[in-house]
Amino acid sequence: MEQALADLLDRDAIRCLLQRYFRGVDRHDQAMVIDCYWPDAGGDFKAWHGRLVDQPAFASALLREHYANTNHVMGQCHVELRGDEAISETYAIASHHLPDRGPGKAMTDIMWCRYIDRLERRDGEWRIAHRTFIVDQLVRAAETEAGPMNFADFHHGAPGREDMSCAFFTP
Repeated sequence: MEQALADLLDRDAIRCLLQRYFRGVDRHDQAMVIDCYWPDAGGDFKAWHGRLVDQPAFASALLREHYANTNHVMGQCHVELRGDEAISETYAIASHHLPDRGPGKAMTDIMWCRYIDRLERRDGEWRIAHRTFIVDQLVRAAETEAGPMNFADFHHGAPGREDMSCAFFTP
């Protein structure tokens, strides 16, 4: 029973780490993203290889250049524990919203992807030691007709600390 509880707590810590990663990406909070990686961690995104601590600067610049905002939804997360190491496969849907080009011209790039992570627990803390990024599908969705809801009637997400959610959480 003790081992089952320990495994449950480890899986929860890993999932919380991955949730923090997605939040950091959408808020362009490079420090939050980097904190999810060990300093010596490596990554393979095919279009980008290298030290994961360098990846947030690359990704944030790319996302800021091309998109008004992003939204990552974390799906199922399979975790296999191996002592102080773990392997996880996390599904995600990433929506990348292009800048508004006027009525009927809104577009979003939608990506269905997976993150294969090797994680290590060091001094009781789980972080990513290596990441492989896999894209299963990528589509560009265009607005064909304005529906019954008006986008202007809602609070809007924003990259970085300008996002309304940042007022609710400790920096």
